[in-house]
Amino acid sequence: MQSHNKCSVCSEDSFGKHYGINTCMGCKSFFIRSTKRTVTYSKCPFNQNCYSTVVSHYKCRECRFKKCLEVGMNMENKQITGWEIWKELESPHTQINSLLRILSHVDLKIEKLRASTFNPIIYPGLQEMISDSSKSYLGKTFEPMPGWPLTKSKTVEMNKKLNERRVDIEVRKEFQVEQSEFIDSKEFNVKEWIIFDSLMVIEYAKTFPFFYKLLERDKCVLIRETHYMISLITSNFQSYLNKKDALQTPDGFFYDGNLTTGQVARFSLGPVMAYVLTTKANMRPTKTDLEMVMAADLPDDIPLATLGFLTMEPYSRNKFTKEEYLMMKAFTFCNPVDNLSPFGKQIVQKEQQKYAIIILNHCLTIRNDPSRFITIIEHVNFLSRSQKKYKDFITFMKTVAKSRASNSRRELEDQLFSY
Repeated sequence: MQSHNKCSVCSEDSFGKHYGINTCMGCKSFFIRSTKRTVTYSKCPFNQNCYSTVVSHYKCRECRFKKCLEVGMNMENKQITGWEIWKELESPHTQINSLLRILSHVDLKIEKLRASTFNPIIYPGLQEMISDSSKSYLGKTFEPMPGWPLTKSKTVEMNKKLNERRVDIEVRKEFQVEQSEFIDSKEFNVKEWIIFDSLMVIEYAKTFPFFYKLLERDKCVLIRETHYMISLITSNFQSYLNKKDALQTPDGFFYDGNLTTGQVARFSLGPVMAYVLTTKANMRPTKTDLEMVMAADLPDDIPLATLGFLTMEPYSRNKFTKEEYLMMKAFTFCNPVDNLSPFGKQIVQKEQQKYAIIILNHCLTIRNDPSRFITIIEHVNFLSRSQKKYKDFITFMKTVAKSRASNSRRELEDQLFSY
């Protein structure tokens, strides 16, 4: 018998009742796509036996849709989600606790996926990643990544080899040579965090019901405008919890606040990045910067602590709690940017106002400190400024330096940073 806390389709954790049945957000969105679009799914490769105990976690779309109908999902039934239950509650304290339970559950699933062996070989385009079904449940399916934490030199060496392998795989795919879908963790136990965490932001976005109400264009716009801020606050807070002085990635590599530009260059992050980010932090770099770096010796003693967003100082100074981090992250994602359509902007603005009220109630009723609200909002503005610096640097590097990254990574970076 199916537990009321489990999805009736895939047995993952349920996020409330959708179309008459307890389901997760992934199966809910799959059912919506399957019923609202005219699609004919290809024949099941397992003889319509996907849901037997013999088959792995993979379920073909034909069997998945059939399962949705078998358990009783119906477009005519009103849906009640866990995200919407809190609206019915009167007590601000109860509202906060109810919403935090949902946000904490989502964050735990994303963190499990970040720390797992889930590591796609080829990244699809932004639109395809958004339209694809949710992968947040895979954190339970894939094992934890072995061998972490790694040393700095090992991380750089492995990333270089991994990139070369991705380029080789892309060539093989052009000749239709069969390839695995995921990186073998026994051979490469590293991830390209800038791109991988962008994928995690998309998975995070799919847990918000309002995201499915947006136009396809607005979904892409919202991801572009928030993905780096969400990635940054996620990595920063995890680093703060681990009592690090600077940003740390899950594989153990961290940007030591005492690291200098010369050391960065030797770790293959590039003398141009080291020079531009440490000396041009408040202005847009130009091609002259590159020419000057190539023509002169690079200063070897500029500390990376000058890159304010790489340090944990704001977190240790403000002592952000896990609850504040979760609410701040959701508030940051619900960003009604100007590039959204009027329809999309109205939806996102309503969501941001909801989280602003929740944060304010938290500051008033739990922290008993109204000024705390200003502190949290100021930190969100800090994240926005950090994203702008990084966007300027990416634009600069694309115009003056030839990328050695794989085609799929370059194309995804183009889509993510095409503001």
